[in-house]
Amino acid sequence: MKSNAACRAIDRTSCLAVTDRGDRPDGLCASIAAFQRLPGHRASPHVMRVIKVATRQFLRNGYTLTNVATIAKGAGVSTRTIYKTFKNKAGLWASVVSWLIMHDAEVVLAAARIDTMQPRPALTAIGQFIYTSACAPDAVSLFRILATDAQRFPDLVAEIRGHTKLQLEDAVINYLHSAIARGILTVADPARAASLFVQMVCAELRECLLFGRIEEIAQLAHTRRLDLVVEIFLNGVGNPRKF
Repeated sequence: MKSNAACRAIDRTSCLAVTDRGDRPDGLCASIAAFQRLPGHRASPHVMRVIKVATRQFLRNGYTLTNVATIAKGAGVSTRTIYKTFKNKAGLWASVVSWLIMHDAEVVLAAARIDTMQPRPALTAIGQFIYTSACAPDAVSLFRILATDAQRFPDLVAEIRGHTKLQLEDAVINYLHSAIARGILTVADPARAASLFVQMVCAELRECLLFGRIEEIAQLAHTRRLDLVVEIFLNGVGNPRKF
């Protein structure tokens, strides 16, 4: 039986070459990294206008039918500004994905003071953030677009998914290092453990994202399943001295 919760499926490889300048993913990784270097993804007003207009366009039209000139017009900027900031349409697409998934991560996790928590509540809080982000209607629609485009642009989609996974894992890695330093958790390989935790949180949720009704996904209960994931993780991967 599949779980009645939603999350984002994510993995990694490299970038793709498509047709025209607006589609080429050359510099895709640099585009994502440049966007993410902005503190808490707090970009300038004109960049955020581009991101928000692009989000609507990608969600409405998908990757292929979205036009950079239309986004530029809607955001009140030139196409040159978009290419300078995001390199190409692939870079803009990747930044939209990053923004939709991670734009509140730093604020939410910092407010919860994850680094001061015991392992069980900390990992539960991170898992809840992942579920909440994935259950948002735009995130569900985005996941379905990625799934559709995976057949036409497999390397591009794999790169975006892989980068998203790394962002989610970073939150877990940072916490694990904090817990190890405080002497409350023993983990031999924090990076591998973080990858496993994200996979455990997300593993059974893909079917729901693909086939569930969007208006119902946000109402799905996930607390019990997340509790079980954290329990298995702590007893199987970590060696908590107290939690």
